[in-house]
Amino acid sequence: TTQLQPIYNPQTFAKDLKKFKPNIVVGSKAHYISLLKEKLKPGSLSFLDMAFTGGEPITKELARDINEALMYLGTNRLIIGYGMSEFGTMTMFNMDMPNRTNESGFLIPGVEARIIDPITGAVIKEADKKGALQICSPCAMKEYFNDEKRTNEFFVVEDGKKWGRTGDIASRNKDGSYNVVGRAEDSIITENGEIVYLFEIENTIETIEYVRECEVVAVTINGQKKAVAHIILKKEYPENIREEIIKYINEYIKKNMDIKNLPFAYKIREKFETSPISGKRDYESLKYETEGFTTFEDDIPVKITIESEESKHTNDFIQEVKKLNLTIK
Repeated sequence: TTQLQPIYNPQTFAKDLKKFKPNIVVGSKAHYISLLKEKLKPGSLSFLDMAFTGGEPITKELARDINEALMYLGTNRLIIGYGMSEFGTMTMFNMDMPNRTNESGFLIPGVEARIIDPITGAVIKEADKKGALQICSPCAMKEYFNDEKRTNEFFVVEDGKKWGRTGDIASRNKDGSYNVVGRAEDSIITENGEIVYLFEIENTIETIEYVRECEVVAVTINGQKKAVAHIILKKEYPENIREEIIKYINEYIKKNMDIKNLPFAYKIREKFETSPISGKRDYESLKYETEGFTTFEDDIPVKITIESEESKHTNDFIQEVKKLNLTIK
């Protein structure tokens, strides 16, 4: 029996699991994060054999927290898969890794992958080096319908093999498994012409003991893209402590990353909005926010309002979703 949810919302995930008692469940990252906030009894999800997710990268620290919660509730570690509609199915998953955390996993039979240097276009053969992910699959689509231009942009043919440009950044681990870490477009070019991957800033911030989740988005200020970090803490703190945590995060990035990765501003928030349709985190809505940010001037935290180019426009997607009048019961 398959149970389809017309509104698959993270806020009701625990309730839905207890109601339907599935053996297998597929959810977004936000669904499993919601379990970290629930007060469930040990073993209360023992009926659940497999918990799958995909579609969004998960940091190693967050995956460990989710796995710890799932095992406390009586089930197994999270299973992460990676694929695209263009390839017809999943191309890799980490189910065969007993100590899995956030790996995208091993390729399924018949599928090939390669990592391409985004600057030189050369194939990267070394392990643990990030680059653009390309996939060759026997299940790949023939073409985009009536769109030769997009088809030619997606596929590259070499030595009789048809490789699909995924648009994702990934690395190959020494054991042959892969880690898909984020979208290539989730990046900015600094004034010095250097590439900054926003997901690398997120990954670093999420290693900090106070932080539960982080989302870094790019906003346009005076014609220049700037990285802005949105942060959820593991517990509530008074305002003066929150300011000290922001200062700590800012110093932590300075010490552990190149200075080009230092965010322009930070915002501590209670939650991230999710799409009522997919359950995935609504990244785009963060770009339209203006209030509640902290930046640094001579290492001193300063409260600011961000007047970005994005904030001057209407988020059409949110307006369309509101028209649907979706409710959660």
